[in-house]
Amino acid sequence: RYVDIGAQLRFELLASPNAESAEQIRLFNAEMIASIRQVDRDRMVYVTSRNMRIEHVADVVFEDANTALVLRMREPEIFTVQFDPRTPRIRFPGTVPDLAAVLGSDAPEAIHSKRVLSIDSFNAYVDEFARKARETAQGREIYIGLSGAIGSSDDDSARTYTRAMRSAFERNGLGWAVYDYHTGGAVRADVGKGGPTRILEGLELSKPNLAPAPP
Repeated sequence: RYVDIGAQLRFELLASPNAESAEQIRLFNAEMIASIRQVDRDRMVYVTSRNMRIEHVADVVFEDANTALVLRMREPEIFTVQFDPRTPRIRFPGTVPDLAAVLGSDAPEAIHSKRVLSIDSFNAYVDEFARKARETAQGREIYIGLSGAIGSSDDDSARTYTRAMRSAFERNGLGWAVYDYHTGGAVRADVGKGGPTRILEGLELSKPNLAPAPP
């Protein structure tokens, strides 16, 4: 169906997998790529780890020269994924409230209580993330297919985070994407709700590259 479409069309085999092991995701990736190669030997295909996270990037095996790496990066998730109505809104940059006092000390989120979220710490995380990804990619493209602030974060924080995210990704040579629509992290608003969205504003797409110039 797609074999005659140009190289701009690329395949991501599976978004947000939840495989039980490295072997399981490797077998899935190998079988899918083998099927694609029967009809299209040159199509770029993105493969990922068992859960799309950097912690398991060593899961990834590249089947041929036309495969590349896709990962998720939503650090710090205590800010980027805010849906629990019981939790005070968390700002970026800012300090996480005492979540243990709100949710209880046994809540998973409680470990982030009073954590300082800063652009400097975010940049350091992305730099280390990119280093680990490059070790596995070995010169192949690295694409961040799941990123950005979603949920009910405040607009100013979402804009700031989005701007910092794009800059950090581009400084490290990482490809990136954000949702198109129908989420709090989308570049287009839901139908009838206007725009541009806070994410589109934060991306500052009128600027060709937000990464600082090398010294």
